Amino acid sequence: MRKLGSLVLLVLLLTGCAETPAPTLAGKLLVARPTMQANLFSRTIVLMMNHDANGAFGFILNRQGGEAKLTDLLRDLNQKLPEPMPANPSLGMFLGGPVEMNSLFLLHSPDIQAGETITRAGRYVMSKPLETMNHMARSGEVPQHAMLLLGYSGWGPGQLENEIRRGDWEIIEPSEDLVFGPGGQAAWERAWERRAIGL
Repeated sequence: MRKLGSLVLLVLLLTGCAETPAPTLAGKLLVARPTMQANLFSRTIVLMMNHDANGAFGFILNRQGGEAKLTDLLRDLNQKLPEPMPANPSLGMFLGGPVEMNSLFLLHSPDIQAGETITRAGRYVMSKPLETMNHMARSGEVPQHAMLLLGYSGWGPGQLENEIRRGDWEIIEPSEDLVFGPGGQAAWERAWERRAIGL
């Protein structure tokens, strides 16, 4: 019996079942508390795309910089336009965060498959922007919701957890209007009204 018990424990340790997995914030929204010290994240909403022991990254959702037609975006990126072009939607452009602000990211709803998905958090998909925008231009297949983001928000190991303990952030469930709706102060106010404690 003792030998059997030791064998079961060994199997649990090897498979990782003996440890309770740490809760993840991937797919959640962080809402900056009004008391947060004034900085880039003041009164922001952040969609968390990944969160584990190695750190976290996500996108600020309510720092909108305007919008642009798909044709104009592809021309600016030196892409050849199909003729005829079956769809030419407008895409909102947002500041996603202070890291790699020269990099472009595309966040969209999961209703199209346009190639390789970089990562996915719940029902929100981050795809390669050039590949996905070219697919939209060629096929006319356009996601119900899509937005372009310049830069992203990143935290090192334990950094986000410390900010939450300090009281900088509230955690809430995402909704389409908060993720893809109009940004700005009004979006933060809506998110703050929906705040909840805990995961």
